[in-house]
Parts: sequence; structure tokens; C-alpha cells
Amino acid sequence: MIRFYFSLTNRCPYTCPFCCMWSASDKNTFLKPERFYEIIDNANDNFEVQLEGGEPLEHPDFWDLFLYAGLKNKCKKIIISSNNIVYDRNMANKIAIFSEDRKIKVEIRPSINYHLEDRNINLTEDCERFVNDLKRYKNVSVVFNVRLRKGKDEFLFGKYDFLDNAKIFYFQKYGRNEDDVDADLPFIKQNVDEFHL
Repeated sequence: MIRFYFSLTNRCPYTCPFCCMWSASDKNTFLKPERFYEIIDNANDNFEVQLEGGEPLEHPDFWDLFLYAGLKNKCKKIIISSNNIVYDRNMANKIAIFSEDRKIKVEIRPSINYHLEDRNINLTEDCERFVNDLKRYKNVSVVFNVRLRKGKDEFLFGKYDFLDNAKIFYFQKYGRNEDDVDADLPFIKQNVDEFHL
């Protein structure tokens, strides 16, 4: 199945020192909704959509873009790579209720890493509450992207023992992290059929 990846914006309130997208709180580039609609409307087959950024919830039209894709019969799944969604309970609940009403799969992918831990001493509790809040929705899944520095962040495993479904990987050597001598080389997915800019 085709998956459309949309980087909705380069704005992100976290300005992580290892960001592969060079996102920051002072960036102001946003995907034009018309371009999003055009790509979705031209899909000939069933598809999935991945909304990412920066922080996708920073896009002023995030909800409209989400709905536009989700209301298409050909759209079978929406993936949202967002850290802010852990704190935006209103948005998380709107997304979950929509997914149940529409019977569409939604996967939410927040990140866990040392930078976010440093910024929020309650991150463990916030993430656990987020997971528990969404458990009642059968069409919503939460998959945490756990990013580690080699030999430094293994403590995260013990703190987040509620993570039944997580993607755990080490930082890679690109973006703001391109000079990190301990980082892994970038992994490029090999089975991409089409790629458009």
C-alpha cells in the first residue's frame, strides 16, 4: 500500500539538538493545504498518510488536513508523529473519536529521548497517562519512538516499562546530529516504490 509522508512544518517548540529535520521554534514554513489536497485527491489506490514535521500540530490547519485525509474512503490509516499530542488531550480525544466513528486506523508516534526528559521531569507519567487515556479506542495505537545515545540512555528502558509497543533505535548521523561520532550511520529504507518532492 502507498504511504504518503507529509512534513507539515519545520516549526517545533523543542528544538532538539539532534533533530534530523533542523526544526526549531523560530521556523515558519508550513505545507500549503492546497498541495496536500492535490496529492490526496490524485491517489488512485488505497493509501496511508503519515503526518510529521517539525511538530505537525503546529500547522494552523492540522485538524483540517487530518480530516481531509481521514474522510477519503481510500485512506486506510493515518500516522501522526507528534510530541505535543501527549499534552494536547483535546486533540488526542478528537482524533480518537474520529477514528472510532470513521473506523479508520490511527497510529500516534510520540518520541522519548534524553532531551525531552530534560525538558519535562514528568514525561514518564505524562506518557503513561496518554497511553491509558487512549486504550479504550480500538482503532488507535500508540507507538513510541525511543531514541538513545549509545551507552548513555539505557536507563530509559526501566522508566518506561509500560511501553508494550515501541520502536527503539540509536541516534543516527544526520541533521543536527551529523557530527556525532557515536551515532549510527543513517538507515535508508530500500523498498520505496515512488518518491516525490
